[in-house]
Amino acid sequence: MKFLKSCMPACVLCAVCVALLAVTALSGEQDIGLHFQDDGETVIVSGKPVAESDSPLRVHIGGQTYGIELVEVDHPLASDMRIQTADGTRALKIYSPLSGRFVCRRDPPKYSWTWIATLTCRAADGSTHTINYGKNSHRLAREVWDRVFHDINGRSRNGPIQLPRRGHFEALRRTTGGSGGGFRWTANSGNPDLDTLNASCKILGYEEYVSATCHNRERSGRYPGGKCNFHSPGDNRNCYFIPE
Repeated sequence: MKFLKSCMPACVLCAVCVALLAVTALSGEQDIGLHFQDDGETVIVSGKPVAESDSPLRVHIGGQTYGIELVEVDHPLASDMRIQTADGTRALKIYSPLSGRFVCRRDPPKYSWTWIATLTCRAADGSTHTINYGKNSHRLAREVWDRVFHDINGRSRNGPIQLPRRGHFEALRRTTGGSGGGFRWTANSGNPDLDTLNASCKILGYEEYVSATCHNRERSGRYPGGKCNFHSPGDNRNCYFIPE
């Protein structure tokens, strides 16, 4: 393997820090202290303990060996540092710790905002998994809340991810700018809320978001195709994630 300097004029690797920072909850990815400068900004490279990583690129730090995570060059978290491997050119993955806050809005726009009914995520081994509680958007949202509260925040609503009250966590936003009418939602319209979708996958223990559906199981005969949001949203909430 060899480094390709790609877009960076210098691609100078900074000295590797021995002290390791906190692990992102529910993900094996870590800031292992491998940083480099790109146009004056520090890029933090993602790594995993070697037992959890299939990366051919390794580094030994602080008495432990880590695999440096590699991704396709068009991946959203691809850095400008390139590596030539037997399978082609890859990019060092940027470490993206999961922190931020969930906000719940009462009375969301009925057709514009849709909820997540089922969620498909990619695991570290490349396999995909669909979370489907009978297309129950409430059950999926409460599962995300519980994982954050117990596994990430240590039983606090004010940890790395700030949470509203659990009773307000009724559904998670899938899209904005959707369309519909006449008791029907246009299922694939609108813009995916990638912050919420990706955060939900990571919180549930996966690497990244793949796809999602909005149609919940039908709640009344008015919705022959199922529902993507509340019929009378005035007293209901749709929640979304704001990364920090």
